[in-house]
Amino acid sequence: MSGTLYLIGTGPGDPELLTLKAARVLSALAGVAYPQKPGTISQSLTIAEMHLSDNVEHFAFDVPMAVDRGPAQAAYDQMAEHLAPKLAAGQNIGYL
Repeated sequence: MSGTLYLIGTGPGDPELLTLKAARVLSALAGVAYPQKPGTISQSLTIAEMHLSDNVEHFAFDVPMAVDRGPAQAAYDQMAEHLAPKLAAGQNIGYL
């Protein structure tokens, strides 16, 4: 049985403004993946953090922000390769 990859929008920036469904899904995930600029903490994670369970596995991916999209695409490809076995093993993962 495959897991589900949930795509979760983090809204306008206030953790209390996430939808009820997003909060419910976040609280039940086995893992959460999110992009971040190299050397920073993900803004999306900061917004979603209060809704995550204590034992959720984190998958942070550094995504270079540059005009040349090649390095960013490589980061997303790496993320997909890393998450595919987790999903194949039946884990539900959220992507912020």
